[in-house]
Amino acid sequence: MAHQRAFYHFALRLTGNEEEAEDLALTLRSGALPARVTYLEERTVGPSLGADSIRQGFAASIAGLAAIVGHAYSLYFYLKEGRFSRGKSVATGLGVVVGLVAAVAAAAAEPVYVGARVCGTCHAGPGMGYQFSLWLNSKHSQAYAVLARPEAKKIAQLSGIRQDPQETFTCLGCHSTGAHAEAWQKEETFRVEDGVQCETCHGPGSEYMAEAVMRDREAARAAGLQMPGEAFCMKCHIVKGTHVAVLGSPRLTNEAAYLLTRLARALGTGNVDFRLGAPAPAPAQATLPDLRQAEVILLFQGDPSEEAPILELWVKQAVKRGGRLYIVHPRALLLDRYAAGVYRPRPGSEAVLIAGILSALEEARAGSLPAEWREAVSSLGPTQVASLTGCDREAVRVLGEALVGSSRAVIAYGAGVRDEETLALLAALAKATGARLLGWNGGPNSRGVADMGLLPDRLPGRAPLGDAAVAAALERLWQAPLSCQAGLSATELWSAMRRGEVRALYVAGADPVTAAPNPQLVEEALAHAAFVALQEAFLTPTAERFAHVVLPAAVPGEEDGSLTNLAGGVGWQQALIAPIGEARPNWQIVADVAMALSAPGSWEYADAAQVLAEIAQAIPAYAGVEAVRTGGYFDARYEYALTETPPAAPAPAKVAGSGDLALTTGPVLFDRDIMARHAPGVAGRAPEAYAAIHPGDAERLGITDGASIEVRGLFGALTLKARVSGACAQGTVFVPEELSELSVNRLGAQPGVVVMVEVKPLAVRPD
Repeated sequence: MAHQRAFYHFALRLTGNEEEAEDLALTLRSGALPARVTYLEERTVGPSLGADSIRQGFAASIAGLAAIVGHAYSLYFYLKEGRFSRGKSVATGLGVVVGLVAAVAAAAAEPVYVGARVCGTCHAGPGMGYQFSLWLNSKHSQAYAVLARPEAKKIAQLSGIRQDPQETFTCLGCHSTGAHAEAWQKEETFRVEDGVQCETCHGPGSEYMAEAVMRDREAARAAGLQMPGEAFCMKCHIVKGTHVAVLGSPRLTNEAAYLLTRLARALGTGNVDFRLGAPAPAPAQATLPDLRQAEVILLFQGDPSEEAPILELWVKQAVKRGGRLYIVHPRALLLDRYAAGVYRPRPGSEAVLIAGILSALEEARAGSLPAEWREAVSSLGPTQVASLTGCDREAVRVLGEALVGSSRAVIAYGAGVRDEETLALLAALAKATGARLLGWNGGPNSRGVADMGLLPDRLPGRAPLGDAAVAAALERLWQAPLSCQAGLSATELWSAMRRGEVRALYVAGADPVTAAPNPQLVEEALAHAAFVALQEAFLTPTAERFAHVVLPAAVPGEEDGSLTNLAGGVGWQQALIAPIGEARPNWQIVADVAMALSAPGSWEYADAAQVLAEIAQAIPAYAGVEAVRTGGYFDARYEYALTETPPAAPAPAKVAGSGDLALTTGPVLFDRDIMARHAPGVAGRAPEAYAAIHPGDAERLGITDGASIEVRGLFGALTLKARVSGACAQGTVFVPEELSELSVNRLGAQPGVVVMVEVKPLAVRPD
C-alpha cells in the first residue's frame, strides 16, 4: 500500500484538493495517461498584424519525467482551466507529472523502507560515502544489492542519473530520486563522508536495523523508526538552483523579462541569459537626434538599410548637414556612396582595426590612454594593422583623428558585432575619444531585456552582483531572499547541460536549436536534459523536438507591455486583439509558473502596467517609466561603466572548416523567421534563400548567377541560389540569416570564429 499512498500524496501536492487527488491517483496507478498530448488551436490574426492563419501548438508531456536535478526539483505544471488555459481547457487537465510517481511504482515490487544506499563507491574502497567495515558488516548491504536490479536502473534514468546506480554519488536505495547532501546534513554521528543519511529521515540507529525491519513496515515502526511523509521529504528535496537554467529572448517585453529574472533569482540560480550569438548592447549613450546631427559617424559592422531602415534615413540626413560618414563593414553597402571612407577588414580582424585606432591615438597623444590599455594595443601599429586587416595603413590614423576632432561624434554598431571582446574595444574607443555609442545588435528588445537583468552576472538595472545596496533594495521589494550567484552564460550553458550539470531548462520566447551557434552542441545538450519547458507562440524546432511541455504565449499585438529601443527610449505597445486560443501574455505565464512553483514573494499582478510600476521601483533609471502608458516617451539612458575592465589585446581569429571561402552572415530586411513564416504578407516579401559570392570566385568555381549551389560548413550543408555580386568581398561568401528554415548556424557561424566553407555548383537535372 505504500506506493499507492505515494501516488495519492503526490497527486495531492499537484492538485491541492483531496477529491481531485484521489481521482488523479487512480488514473496514475492505472497507467492510463498517454505519453504525450498535442492540442492544436486555429488562430486568425487580424490584418493589422499582417497574417492570415497561424497554427498554434500546445504540447504537454504527461508521465515519466523525474527529478530534474540532484535535489529532485520537480516543475509542477498543473494546467487546469484558468491556470494556463484561456477558452478551451486542456484535454487531460494535467500538464506534467514528474517521475516520483513512476519511480515509486518501479520500486514497489519489493520496497526497502530503510537502509538507503549512500554511495556507489562504498564497495570500491575509501572515497565519498565510504563507511569502512561498518558498512560491509551491516544489513545495509541488502539495500545496496537492490541497486543491481533492473528497477533501480529505471529509477536512476527517471531521476536524471545516467550512470549505473551502483556507481553514482546519490541515494537510490529507498529514495526514488537522486539527492545530494548539503553541508548541514554531514553530522559527526554519521559514519560516512557524504550522501543522504538514513538517520536524517528515519532517526538514530536506522543504519543498523535487521533485515526484517528493512522489509517490514510494522516491524520498522515497532523498532521506533520514523516513517517520513512527502512533506518531510520535500524539506530536503528542494530547488538546487545550479541545476536549473532560464533562457529568455530579446523578443520579450520588459515586463516578461523582468519577471523571468526575478523567477530565476528566486529559484536560486544565476544561470540566466538571453544572448544567443550576440552580446547584449552596451547601455545607450547617443540619442537618435545625436545621430541625425552628428559631425562624424563611424558605422561599424552594421547595415542600416537592412537592419534598421530608419537609421539609414538619419545617417543620410547627417551627411547632408555636413557630417562625415566612415564605414567598416565586410560588404559594400547602399550607404557607401555617402561615406568619406569605406574599410573592409578581413573576416575576424575587425577588433584589430579598433585596437589599432586606440594605438594610433596613443602614439599621437602620448599618455592619453590608461597604462593597462596601452599594454593591450601597443604592438598594433599602422603597418601591423594593415597586414592583419587588409585595410590601408592610414585607416587607423584617419579614423582616430576624425573621432577626436569632433565634439559630436557617434560610433554606431550593428548586428555584425557578435562577441564581447569587440564590444569592449568599441566602448574603450568611445571613452578615449568622447564619442557616443549607439548600437542595435542582439535583437529587437535586447537593450531592454539586458536592463531587466536577464544576464548571469548582473541584477536588474545592470547592477553588479556584488552591489549590496541594490541587492538589499530588491530583497525588500520582492519580499524574498535574492540569489546573487553568478551563473552560466548561454554560451557556457550547452556544454554544462551535456555534462549533466544543468538538468532543467526553462525557455521563454527563444529557439536555441535555430538561433544558437553550434546547433549540434545545443541538440546534444537538450537531449541530455531531464526537463525542458518552453514558453512560445509557435511550435519552433526546439519546441517540437525537445520540449516536454510548451506553454502557449501571445504574439506582439496580443499583449500589452513596454519595449526599450536602441537609443534607450521606452515605449508602450498596446494589445490590438485578445490572445488567441490557449495563449496568454508572456509576463502572465511567468507569474503563473512562479506561483505554481511556490516561489517566494508575491506574484499577483492585475496587468502588465502593475509589473511596469514594480520595474520603476526596482531600477532607478526606469523611475517614472509608467508615463509611457499614456503615450509618453521615457528616456532610460543612464551612466554605466563601459570600461570596468581594461580592453584585451585582440587575439588571432580562430579559423574552422576546410573550405576556401570565409563565411559572412547577417540579417536582411525581410526574412523567414518563425514569426514571418506564419505571416504570409511578410513572408512573401522575403527573397529566395541565397548565397552572395564575388564575381571572381564565381568564375573560378564555375558558378553563374541564379544557379543552385551547395554551401557546406562545419555541421552540414545548405542548398541555395547563387547571387553573383561585387558587394561581396573576394574570398568570402555571404549567407543571410533566417532565409531558410535551416539556420545559417548549420554552417557553423559563431562569434569569434572564421568559418571556411566549401561552395560548389549543383548539377541541373534534365527535365
